[in-house]
Amino acid sequence: MNVRIYNYPMSKKQSVFIVLLLLAGIFQLFAQSGSSALVPDELRPVDEMLVRGEFDAALSMLLDIYAQPAHVYPEYEITWRIAQAYLFRGDNAMFQGQDEQTYIDDYDQAEIWVNRTLELAPDKHFGYFWNAALIGQRGMMNGPLNSLVSSGEMLDMLNEAARLDPERGYVYYLASFLYQLLPRVISFGDRDAAVCMARAGIYYQDRMFENGIITHRYQDYYLQLARSLWDRNWSLAKRQREQEDKREDLARTQDPFERAKLFEAIVEIPAMSDREEARMILQQVRSRLDYENRIYADYRDWLKLDELEDSM
Repeated sequence: MNVRIYNYPMSKKQSVFIVLLLLAGIFQLFAQSGSSALVPDELRPVDEMLVRGEFDAALSMLLDIYAQPAHVYPEYEITWRIAQAYLFRGDNAMFQGQDEQTYIDDYDQAEIWVNRTLELAPDKHFGYFWNAALIGQRGMMNGPLNSLVSSGEMLDMLNEAARLDPERGYVYYLASFLYQLLPRVISFGDRDAAVCMARAGIYYQDRMFENGIITHRYQDYYLQLARSLWDRNWSLAKRQREQEDKREDLARTQDPFERAKLFEAIVEIPAMSDREEARMILQQVRSRLDYENRIYADYRDWLKLDELEDSM
């Protein structure tokens, strides 16, 4: 495979518990079962509502669909979306500065539906992934020590999700945050793995979008690559040396999660330093998001772009 990741298609350094506010959809994450499954027609409007930030309407529709006696698709396709919608609504409540109990209640509801998804489909990645996202959100809410303690469980959930379906971009996107922001001495932080995971996230998000598995291409995937590149801060020469080493390691690696940590072995990267590439990515993202009346997901990413540019 020869993927030109640096032709990004159209379409803080803070502690991990703060940055996890940006994760998992937190508006970047939509999925379907099977590597080529399309969004079911009845559920596509729900996915589009979440992109627009219409959380109450999405939840109302999902709960109405769930109450129906029969469905033409598996029940877990509904339950994981209900968990997602509660997580998104809780995240938005935090973003808007609403009362703490409001988002605590939403996260508690999300947990119920995550558990139901795991009961219905223990052989699918959905429950494991959304469990990881919920752990991240609660860690952000409860403080940095809680986040550090729970990060191992989060990583286990992401590993299992990747094992069950290795072509889900949001799994690697979320893992990139963990590797970037966790301490390297007392935890498993790894800036190089963060970069590779971010590249894998972009690659698989693009495939999912092109195959009709997701309804929107999220710009924070590119921002996360820029964040992780800025922190890794390799020269052009080091990038080229390390890419050759990764190719040798990749030939000996079979596990999909571990292969994603070597993703630079199978992509072409631009002939520049990490920080030069990071600045280029920010310029490209700004050009894609610079339009009037942005939808909710793009508005959130626009704010993240401003924050990231200020920090560089």
